[in-house]
Amino acid sequence: MSDSESLSLSESDNFYHNRKLSTITAPSDVLKDVIDSDNEDINDISMHGTKDRTIAGNETEYQSRWRKREISPVRKCRSYKERIKQHEKEMKEYNENKEKREIDKREKCLKIKKEHRERNKQYNQDIEKRERSESRHRSYTDQYSPKH
Repeated sequence: MSDSESLSLSESDNFYHNRKLSTITAPSDVLKDVIDSDNEDINDISMHGTKDRTIAGNETEYQSRWRKREISPVRKCRSYKERIKQHEKEMKEYNENKEKREIDKREKCLKIKKEHRERNKQYNQDIEKRERSESRHRSYTDQYSPKH
């Protein structure tokens, strides 16, 4: 861009001629809380659509008093009996689940043992069949083999 083509904001420029800064607008999402420069009373400006960015801005008066004291308010606690009942209930459920897990584990072990027994039994039967067939074969070959 050469010097002759540079942009100027002179009064002779048609776009900026007789315009004030306060009347130039921007998209609403860019400038959320713009204070009009012509308005002297800034308290009349609506804060519609703005949110407090701090926790303190969203809390109630009761919460702010406790925050300023730098201690937390008293929480509603369950009684000792309620806590014991809850604990007993949780332990009962835990024990039931534990028993179910143990039973499932035993059944799984028994199933695996049974499968191993069947597999070993089948293996032994196969060995016996092979031995029988070999013995037959030997007896057959012995019968017809030439003797010296």
